[in-house]
Formats: sequence, C-alpha cells, structure tokens
Amino acid sequence: MAAALAAVLTAGALSGCSGFSLPKELHFSNWISSTAEEGAGSSASSDAQAVRSVTVQSEDGAPEGSAGAAETASEGTGGFSYGTLTESQQETYKELYTGISQREETVTVSAGDDGDVQAAITALLDDHPEFFWLDGSATMVNYPLIGVCRLTFQFNIDASQIDSVQAAIDAEAAKYLAQIPAGAGEYDKVKLAYEWLIENTEYVSDSAQNQNIQSVFLYHESVCAGYAKAMKYLLNKAGVSCAYITGSVTDPGNGGTESHAWDLVSIDGTYTYVDPSWGDPTYGENAADTGHLPIIYDYLCLTTEEMTRSGHVPDPKFTNLPDCSSTAYDYYRLNGMFYESGDADVLSQALWSAVENDAGLVYMKFASWDAYSEAVGLLLDGKSDLISAPLQEKMKRDGNSSMNYYTSKSDTLWIIKIYW
Repeated sequence: MAAALAAVLTAGALSGCSGFSLPKELHFSNWISSTAEEGAGSSASSDAQAVRSVTVQSEDGAPEGSAGAAETASEGTGGFSYGTLTESQQETYKELYTGISQREETVTVSAGDDGDVQAAITALLDDHPEFFWLDGSATMVNYPLIGVCRLTFQFNIDASQIDSVQAAIDAEAAKYLAQIPAGAGEYDKVKLAYEWLIENTEYVSDSAQNQNIQSVFLYHESVCAGYAKAMKYLLNKAGVSCAYITGSVTDPGNGGTESHAWDLVSIDGTYTYVDPSWGDPTYGENAADTGHLPIIYDYLCLTTEEMTRSGHVPDPKFTNLPDCSSTAYDYYRLNGMFYESGDADVLSQALWSAVENDAGLVYMKFASWDAYSEAVGLLLDGKSDLISAPLQEKMKRDGNSSMNYYTSKSDTLWIIKIYW
C-alpha cells in the first residue's frame, strides 16, 4: 500500500494568554499613592492548544490487522463544545470518546473528512479535561475505500503511568471537595473552586504540562489553559455545569491580541463567566504582592458585556454561547462593594467604613463609566483629602506614625482598590 503525505493540519492554537498584567504594587509613606492600571500589557509564552497538529496520510485498502471497523459511538458523552459540531463531527466525537476513554493510542473512526476529525478532537479535549494524558498531536491515516480513518495519538506520559497520575489528581481534587460545606449552593462551589485554584497554583509561563490539568494538580503551576481546564474538572466533580472556552484577549492600551482560555459556568441555571488565571495575582509580569492581594475577584462571575469590555473574544466556533446578562453573582454586589455613584459622600462613607471595620482593603466597583471616572478624579488624581483623613485615623488606631499604601484601578471593569 503506497502512502502519500497529504497535509499537516494545525488547530487554532492559543499562542499567548499573557493578556494584561495585574497591579504592580507601589509603597509610599505619608499617604502618598500611585495608581497602577489592572490589565496593562505583559508577555508570557504560549498557552493552551487543544490540538497541536494532525498529520494526515491517505492509503488504499484497509488497516492491517483489523476489519477496518470504527469504534462504537458512546452516547451521552458530549459537552458544550460538542454542541458546536455538525452531525457528522458529533458522530466522530462519540467514536473518539470510546477509544480514548479506554486509553487506546490508536482509534478508528468513520469520518470521511479531515476537517471533521480535527474539529471533533478539539471539541472532545475541550469537553473532557480528564483526558490529561493526550499530548494534542495525532497522526491520521485515511482509508477512503472503506470510509474510515485511523488516528494514532501522542501521549504526554507513558500509558503505564496514567493510573497513578489519575490517583494523584483525584487526591488533590478531593481537597477542594472536602472544603465544600454541607448544603452549599452552586455559587459557593464556583467561588470556592476559583479560590482553591488561585491559592494552590502559580501562573508560570513555562510550567510543565501546562496544556492539561496535570500542571495544576501535580505541579501547582500553570497557564490559562491549565487553570480553566482544572476549573472545569473541579466543578464537574462538584456537580456544577462548566464549559472550557477558548478565544483571544485584546489589550486596550496597545491593541495587541493574545490567545486565551476561560470558563462559562451555569449557577442555578444562570450563565456567567469566570477567568481563574486572571484572578491569580501571580499572573503577569507586574503581579501584585500576594501578601496584600491573595485573590483578585474581578473575574469571578462576569457578564458578556463585561467580558467584552475586558477584551475577551471567544473563538468563532462558539455560536452557541448564551447571553450572560445577570449580575446576580457579581462578587462586589454580593459583598456590598458596588456603587451607583462615585460622588464624594459615597467614597467617604466607603473609606470610613473600612477604617471602622479595621479592613486592610477598600474595594469599589461602579455601575457606570461616569460614576467610575468621577471616583477616579476624586480619589486618585493627586493627593486626595478623601483618603488622607481616614488614613490618619487608621494610623492613630494602629499606633503608627506613617503608613504605606497603594491604589489600583481597572478602566475596563470600573473598579478601584485601595490597599493600606
């Protein structure tokens, strides 16, 4: 059988995911502050890529050592990305699932089109982070006379290690599950997964196995693909619907675009977005001091409009995305940190309330650009009397003669933070 190399196909690899840097901490004494824009450009190495490459060959006849039969399609195995596929691609997806779930390195499917195979593989790996041993590369041999394709996948670990790695992953995931209190609602499970991932993972651009969940659960270092897939893995374990979304982010400062990955979750039937890697203060070159900012809640439960403002653009294949318009699970609204107005009275009340409650952080999210802009002008443009008076009182209560503090702001999500 004479084989001829037909093509090398590459799926839309996510090649960046550096996105925007988080606040860079600046300390100044005697109530002098400096602002840092959350989300100003940074750089990192390549991030997620569901399928790195599929090498395609075409051969006459049938596969050696078999009757050329395709795998039996596994029903009920589809996820959110499954819904982006055509009927023929969905059939290929289900056949692939059968073989991959049995950890077969070579899987035969009935697809007759190279594009169908590649789309099915990408969707399958998006929907099933538990297939962590797949490298994302495959060699496909097409047998057009009998209407099947045989794929040989590249594993990123030896097949003999899969069981032990799975056990280690599940032992880590069990730590998250053990923290879920009895009677916890879906929002509590989502928030806890977000916090658990951030507290137990550092954003490291060249981390090992960062295209799959091994990076998070075994090495506690990853990039956005690892964070987002691990989020899906944890929430699936907790019984919460979660989809892995790929796309790009655009830096509003310089217009640069990077590939990125995040999550779409359903909380009691309400869809909302979560970006766990952007919630980690170790993300980006100018990451804030984790001692002052352990978790950034800005990217927990966002609307479609907020994701668009922050530069998130889903891949075109996601034609089935819902319109996430509910703010019911917005962290700032739920915790009394959301303001319709940015006038002096509102800001003063928030600052003095933080002093009275001995809070080290003051968070303010605003309902509109106008309210946010007014607050920025009153609080951050120069040495604000609104900040000085409560700071002096805080210093007095703490018995200090000087105090270091800094501020940060997000022009995309309309958030101001003060750390003192």
